[in-house]
Amino acid sequence: MVYLVDTNFLIYCWRNAAHPERLRSLQPYLESEIRLVWLVKAEFLRGAVMAKHDEGRVHSFLDRHKTVWPDDGMLDLYARTYATLVRSNQLIGPHDLWIAAAALQHDLPLLTRNTGEFRRVPGMQVIEYQAD
Repeated sequence: MVYLVDTNFLIYCWRNAAHPERLRSLQPYLESEIRLVWLVKAEFLRGAVMAKHDEGRVHSFLDRHKTVWPDDGMLDLYARTYATLVRSNQLIGPHDLWIAAAALQHDLPLLTRNTGEFRRVPGMQVIEYQAD
């Protein structure tokens, strides 16, 4: 199985990398292929820079995962999804909208604890993970 993840998932894995017992409930996902939307990767990098984490360690952590980059198809999905959500008075944050467009374009489920936002997006597969 292939999954997209949100930034909070990455942060949780980063913070608990030295405590594998805390990642036990995530093991089925961690054994699968995880892809990172470009924006999720950028948000994680921004936080790592602000926290002054070792750049090499951060890139080693992120480089295990393929990055999903925007293309014209994703731009169209972003625009159409935005319009749909505005018309139904269900708009989500701009970063989450990009994540949703990537998930829709690639027909991939998103692992998140932020289900309230993403479940507003028609046709999106959302999987809520439980952290130990």
